[in-house]
Amino acid sequence: MKFRIALFLIGVLPLVLGKILERIIMQNPYVGHNFLALVFGLLVLAVWFAVGYVSIKWFERAWEAVAILNAVAFIALVLVFVQHEIIGHFFTRYMGRYSQNFFLPLIRVSMNVLRVLPLRTISFLSIALMSFALMVGATCVGRLIANKRHSKGA
Repeated sequence: MKFRIALFLIGVLPLVLGKILERIIMQNPYVGHNFLALVFGLLVLAVWFAVGYVSIKWFERAWEAVAILNAVAFIALVLVFVQHEIIGHFFTRYMGRYSQNFFLPLIRVSMNVLRVLPLRTISFLSIALMSFALMVGATCVGRLIANKRHSKGA
């Protein structure tokens, strides 16, 4: 049970990093933040990979670790979808800000991936979807590598 709670709390990390990044951007609006955003995004993906890798010790089923770690990301993705596609605008209070801040650290990494794809436009929803896919992918790749190493050692 404690591993599930720890995994869920790790899943909140992008929200914390997004809030920090938002603060930095708001306090220094004329300073380029591309490098910092890239570092934050790569940090999130590295943590997701590492958690996927070590989750083999905590969870027998890979889907359980992936689901718990990415539960907060999924909720944020649903909030972005509802605001972007159904309502047509983002909320101005906490729900709107935090659903956007959650994916803020991954914007630069996601944009670099999305630029390669043949898309007409790139919206925040497509950035959020790509961020979510990268997070789930990093967790799964970490788990797969751990499975390979574990099966070779067994």
